[in-house]
Amino acid sequence: MTPVKMPKNIDAPMQMAFWEIDEVAPMIGLLALGILTGTLTYMFILMFVVTKLYQRYKTTARRGAVLHLLWWHGIYNAGGRWKNGQARLFIS
Repeated sequence: MTPVKMPKNIDAPMQMAFWEIDEVAPMIGLLALGILTGTLTYMFILMFVVTKLYQRYKTTARRGAVLHLLWWHGIYNAGGRWKNGQARLFIS
């Protein structure tokens, strides 16, 4: 069997211009909120501030920290292994 070279960025999120897809999602959400509320100018400023703060958090936190935070608050289902994401005590 011959070894196969695997690229290091195979699991990396998709890129959109300079940002990764998880950095673009809050921008799109704030843009939609700005259109709906009529405060688009303020949302443009807030979009880049939130994106910059998120990028700073993402570079200092461990890999998977954002998914862990989403799981902890019950927003993300980590594979469906646990029925209740809000339960903090599991007795086996």
